[in-house]
Amino acid sequence: MLSEFQSHCLSAAFIGGLPSFALADGTLRRMGADLDCLRVHADASLAAFPVAGQDAMLTSGEDGRVCRTGASGEAHEVGAVPRKWITAVGESRGRLAYASGKTVWLRSGASQRQLQHRRGVKGIAFAADGARLAVAQQDCITIHETDVAGEPLELQWNDIHTSSTFSPDGRFLLVASQNCFLHGWRLADRKHFRMLGYRGRVDDWAWTADGAYLATSGAAAAIVWPFDGDDGPMTRNAVELAPRAQRVVTAVAWRPGSRLLAIAYDDGAVQLASAEDPAAARPLRDTGRAAITSIAWDGSGTRLAFGSAAGECGVVEVHA
Repeated sequence: MLSEFQSHCLSAAFIGGLPSFALADGTLRRMGADLDCLRVHADASLAAFPVAGQDAMLTSGEDGRVCRTGASGEAHEVGAVPRKWITAVGESRGRLAYASGKTVWLRSGASQRQLQHRRGVKGIAFAADGARLAVAQQDCITIHETDVAGEPLELQWNDIHTSSTFSPDGRFLLVASQNCFLHGWRLADRKHFRMLGYRGRVDDWAWTADGAYLATSGAAAAIVWPFDGDDGPMTRNAVELAPRAQRVVTAVAWRPGSRLLAIAYDDGAVQLASAEDPAAARPLRDTGRAAITSIAWDGSGTRLAFGSAAGECGVVEVHA
């Protein structure tokens, strides 16, 4: 199943069992018996975030609104800052955050705070339990406690940081930047480390459900790092899955309940590879018109949704 939407796909997800695609033109497209086009933002969408466990897509746009679209197909405004472009959004366990310029608006329960930063905010990420929020900026990552107002923790590293992720157990924080490597901290003792081996910028990553492995984009293969020990990847090597010469991996997603990884590339191809057999790969989709920007599994791991920079969006059936 393939549709041409003629707009950059920000995020793919399954909402209410339907393959759904948040597009940069401000719409959310759904594939069912018919194709639905839901107008969510009056202008362009700037960020999209599938809300884990809530069967919804969170989006923000140039219209200064933050919206959550659920299985009903109705978009509900959950935040707004008039005359601002909302460039980052996130949600976890009842906490909501969105950013514009140097400001992050954080809502936890009935309370809302404005968090000011010295540099423009590039990305935000909640810890799995929702208790901490990481804010990526130039030369710094700021970590806020979401339920307690106080001085945040600042981790300094000179670079333009674009996104961050906590390990599922909360022990590690990793940041991606405009340079071609990852930087990380073990938060208990602030010991930091670099993760090398990338050809381009890391724009996507995915944790296994148990947090033992992190798969990343940005190289000719999916780079998978071990996090199942006390030191994480500090003294261990990564594994390369499904290498393709002269290509770059652009999106990754672990198949639910397995160590099988869906891997998308800059030529529109998608493959399935196993952590137990790194060199072997099963083609799921041939090349397309543009790089794949987002992939997502349904809950059963039998369907994989994909969207590209050119608006090619579709679903692949994946059998055992």
